[in-house]
Amino acid sequence: MRLSPRAVQAADKVRAMIASGALGPGDEAPSVEELKKMTGACHSYCQAALRSLVADGTLEPGARPRGERRRVAAPGQAGGTAARQPGG
Repeated sequence: MRLSPRAVQAADKVRAMIASGALGPGDEAPSVEELKKMTGACHSYCQAALRSLVADGTLEPGARPRGERRRVAAPGQAGGTAARQPGG
């Protein structure tokens, strides 16, 4: 999936929050609305960013009740970037 530059910026914001320790495994990821406020990107770009983070394993996949946020994937979760160590 090719993302627009604004969607990439939004996804990178979440990755930076994880890398800095502001978000850890099992923590709730920002909602679309929160991501919009943080980045200035539109709704559809923020949705695409969160979908891409699920696709690459940064956020947990799977069904969730309406209104429940995605969570940061645990280290070692298959295929997840959250499992990668710096320099690895």
